[in-house]
Amino acid sequence: MIAEARHQKPFNVVYMQRNDFKDFQSIADEYLNTTKLQISQVVWIKIEQGQETSIKTKKTFADLEQWTTCNVLKKRKKVD
Repeated sequence: MIAEARHQKPFNVVYMQRNDFKDFQSIADEYLNTTKLQISQVVWIKIEQGQETSIKTKKTFADLEQWTTCNVLKKRKKVD
């Protein structure tokens, strides 16, 4: 239906199969602990290259507010 929705400049539709989708929830549950992030109160998130297990956050839009760093990797877990 979408592929045939417009004749001029038709949409490029990519047909996908079930195995094209990945479920990262089980891996995230095993390796990550995000309860300390308090994500519902965060307005800025910063993830730096090489420090992917430490997430920096701010709870206001103020430029002068310091970044708060939270290690989200569970204890005794390593990232390969």
